[in-house]
Amino acid sequence: MQVVLEYLNGNKKINSAIAAELLGVEVKTASRLLSKAEKLEILKGDGKTKNKVYSVL
Repeated sequence: MQVVLEYLNGNKKINSAIAAELLGVEVKTASRLLSKAEKLEILKGDGKTKNKVYSVL
């Protein structure tokens, strides 16, 4: 998750496809990780399931 937070230091938003590439996992796995970070109030999600993007709170 640290890699995602570092990415967000230089970029405003991230989606599961970008997170999957950064983390070296499948898109669905990245989506679950981003969703979990949202529930833990680390990230803020915007949009619907397929087009959801995340940003730092």
